[in-house]
Amino acid sequence: MFQEPPAGKREASHSKSTAQWKPPDPGWFKINVDGAFSERSGAGGVGVVIRDHLGAVKLAAWRVIFGASNAEEVEARACKEGADLAAEWIRAPVILESDRAMSCKANELAQMAKRLNHGAVWRDRFPVCIEHFIDQGCNPPMSN
Repeated sequence: MFQEPPAGKREASHSKSTAQWKPPDPGWFKINVDGAFSERSGAGGVGVVIRDHLGAVKLAAWRVIFGASNAEEVEARACKEGADLAAEWIRAPVILESDRAMSCKANELAQMAKRLNHGAVWRDRFPVCIEHFIDQGCNPPMSN
């Protein structure tokens, strides 16, 4: 279910050098997406990571894209893929975030899709080939 974030909870855009992933409010999930595109071949890949308010990964996916026109098309397709997966698997309100600086490893998944030439979706358990990097970099700091 897609809803507007609660009043006052919309995230302002930040410069890429200071951007930091922020968890959604309790009861919400955040979909981070990114795309990778090669002008030379027209091949692309999309990556999706969906996390809960504790930063725990609930779903990760990648998909290869063939015949894309440009990077913007691949990014739009990454957004659609993230929204489609959330609609199918997440029964809670979500926030879609596509800023590469805060994509929480979605770009690495997109690069793998392009390199491996296929797509995959995982929920709750992840293969070793991606587990090591999806668990890094986005977990919010532990509260005291």
